Amino acid sequence: VDRRDAMSEIFVGHHRRNLLDDELTSITCSTLVQWGAEDPLVDPSAAQVWADGLPDAVLLSYDGVGHMPMVEIPARSAADYGAFLAGVVAGAALAEHREPSLTA
Repeated sequence: VDRRDAMSEIFVGHHRRNLLDDELTSITCSTLVQWGAEDPLVDPSAAQVWADGLPDAVLLSYDGVGHMPMVEIPARSAADYGAFLAGVVAGAALAEHREPSLTA
């Protein structure tokens, strides 16, 4: 089966789309950015662009990993996500119990 035309259409469509870089600041929740340092589809330098564009981001870059850390290193990426999420939940719990600051 010859799929060259279909693959060409997907490739061109991918490169014409909005990369969302300008939309990142609209994400207001804490965000974990997991990126493979050997990503062949999206240059790893984009990871820092995303982390810098998100108001509250943590960036984890994985050496020797490509485009899908959650598939290539599932146990490690899940453990990292679990640790990140636990920190977010703990931070939210602390914020709920803080006394309101007094302002004049």
